[in-house]
Amino acid sequence: MNSSYKGNAAQISVAFARVIFRYLQRHGIDPKPLLATHGLTEDLLRQDDQLIPMTVFLALLNQTASMANDPFLGLHIYEDMDFTDLGLLGYAMLNATTLSDYWQASIRYYNVYQGESEQKLIIKEDCVEFTYRITDTSLPYCRHDSEMSILFDIMFLRQLLGDDWTPRAVHFQHPAPSETDEYQRVIQAPVVFNQPTNKLIVERSLLDFAITSADQRLFNVLKASLETLQSRLHTKSDLEQTIKDHIAHTIADEIPNVEQTAKQLHMSVRTLQRRLSDANLTYSELIDETRKMLAEQYLEETRLPQTEIASLLGYSGSKAFYRAFTRWHGVTPQDYRKTYGMQN
Repeated sequence: MNSSYKGNAAQISVAFARVIFRYLQRHGIDPKPLLATHGLTEDLLRQDDQLIPMTVFLALLNQTASMANDPFLGLHIYEDMDFTDLGLLGYAMLNATTLSDYWQASIRYYNVYQGESEQKLIIKEDCVEFTYRITDTSLPYCRHDSEMSILFDIMFLRQLLGDDWTPRAVHFQHPAPSETDEYQRVIQAPVVFNQPTNKLIVERSLLDFAITSADQRLFNVLKASLETLQSRLHTKSDLEQTIKDHIAHTIADEIPNVEQTAKQLHMSVRTLQRRLSDANLTYSELIDETRKMLAEQYLEETRLPQTEIASLLGYSGSKAFYRAFTRWHGVTPQDYRKTYGMQN
């Protein structure tokens, strides 16, 4: 997939921005002015290979909820949804032969459409748990994103099983809002708030449910296309991870410059810079992200003082580390360690 935005921040397919576009249209609101404030156009939304930053997507959700006066946007956004709006992934899901195939495809290929997030399918003795959460802690938490991600599956299952179908339970990461009646009206099952992840719990027997409208041959073709997209993503990820590993192994002694890294990877500086540009990466971003990753590990898994962590990350002093960490997380290193450190 390509991106109209440079940088390596968490990104999401414009297919999900199309969902917002359709929601606004259904409510008689012109979405174009809102899109324009973020540099987006209707033409861009038609291009399935385009990505936008998650920060933009989350802002769109919050602004849409305000414009439509809908505090429960995440519960409503997939009402009357045409799942083919999601492009290749949507068609693949609709043509999975069983719900097990549907969930496996959703989890396997979701990273093609959204980065810095985690989906899991946990199969237990009598139930199945589908979980979703954003893993990039620098992103602002958005209740609408959590809710729409769980409601996606609920609405899809009701298309197959009937409007009366209900899950066993639903969990959300965020605190309960002041009014919760709408959750019961829409979900029609117990809803638990303040949980570690967003979760949909259903009967295990649903895994074997056959989707009679599915086209097995089309599903196989679509999976092959998604595999191709994912392999391209892995090409980028492999380069990114290789560079980060090299930086991590040397940063305590010195911060490797691009020339040293190119030599380590047995390529010219020009080739390395071209490959970084093709992947919408910059060398300085990879250094910053490696420092962020290592800082989190040191604060979570050790009791090293901040002065020593700053030195291990190649900072001139603890003040520079403090400023960088606060920029990454919006909290101080001390507060981060209190929440995620070994004592917890």
